[in-house]
Amino acid sequence: RREMFAESWRVLRPGGIAVHLDFWLLPTPFDRFIMEGHSKRNNEPFMKALFDSDLPGDLRETGFVDIDIAAFSEADGIDPLSAPFWRFPWTRIAMMKPK
Repeated sequence: RREMFAESWRVLRPGGIAVHLDFWLLPTPFDRFIMEGHSKRNNEPFMKALFDSDLPGDLRETGFVDIDIAAFSEADGIDPLSAPFWRFPWTRIAMMKPK
């Protein structure tokens, strides 16, 4: 992930904004348990490392500002952090390269 952020930094002009969509915000330990099982079943070996990471810290270390990490709503009218049904923990990760 640090390499991905470094590449985002490299290709952005000053003032440019990058937005990534991934799984990250997991509201409860049970959600994390479910998603770690999902990653094993689907051969996604990097998911646990991503869940353990300090994304805001990694982005600040790269040099980004105006970091905004928020749950991504998959449909209108659904609160993605408290929806009473199964959902993937889509997370919008936005950042800006300073001007």
